[in-house]
Amino acid sequence: ADQPKEWLVRLLCCFRPDGESRQAIVTWLTGMGWLTSSGEIPEGLPEIRLVKRILDGSASKGKAPRRNRREAEDLSSTMGLLQLEDNESPEAAQRAAAAEATFVHYKGASAAGTGSSFSIGAQQRLVQADVIRKSGLSRLRLVLSNPRRLLWHIEHEVFVGLSFGDNKYFGFLCSATSFSGIFSVRALSSAAPEPGPKVHLTGSGNKVEFDLVLEVQLQRVNKVVVCKLSVILDNVLKTDELFQIANETLTRGSGLRFQVVGTGLGDDEVDVQLSWVSGGGGPGSEEEMAGTIDIID
Repeated sequence: ADQPKEWLVRLLCCFRPDGESRQAIVTWLTGMGWLTSSGEIPEGLPEIRLVKRILDGSASKGKAPRRNRREAEDLSSTMGLLQLEDNESPEAAQRAAAAEATFVHYKGASAAGTGSSFSIGAQQRLVQADVIRKSGLSRLRLVLSNPRRLLWHIEHEVFVGLSFGDNKYFGFLCSATSFSGIFSVRALSSAAPEPGPKVHLTGSGNKVEFDLVLEVQLQRVNKVVVCKLSVILDNVLKTDELFQIANETLTRGSGLRFQVVGTGLGDDEVDVQLSWVSGGGGPGSEEEMAGTIDIID
């Protein structure tokens, strides 16, 4: 606003109005007092005489109006993308379906399939395909059921948790109680001699559903990463347990992978459905990811 009017008009000459924007610039110039109602330059303002050249197009030397994006090109691109989606090849569809398969089903040491819905028996396990190597929250919803029985067999147990190396694991052992529709989870670690105390969950006669939330905190000064594994039922925190792994294991070693293992199944099978859930750790998980910092000599 503190620049000479002649400089402002020279800058305006770079503008190439089209039929839609010409009326807008005429209204603006009239409001500034640089044009009369008849479209003429007011007397006593010779420094803005170039304004008329903007309106008649001579300032832009007949060049087309500038546009950063052209509607026709945008529409053509959009239609092209839609046509590609409609004409997607079967091979591309198979690759997309494989990308959505986040768990691998192992029978012994051999991979038997991938997906998110399985029936597992004795000596079988489900392992997450992608490894976790960064701090943050991961929330996995599990549905465990045995539709082939009216009630869950009391000896059938399913381990749900994480693996981070050979014979290194941490999680919860899920099983039914003597009360119909009441299940229990017990913390289980490869470093502990036996499972922890029971925490009860409500399910149905042969089915239980809950969320498993993993919180990976930032590395501490002693090169240790603290992790927290929580069980959430109906958006209510039931139990959580802390465990530690070396930062080397997380970033360069085996990393963390969710896994599901059936125990005590005999000849029976248990159905497992897995799905990722957004929204973080649920109520009661607002503590800082870094935790406390341990100072060592």
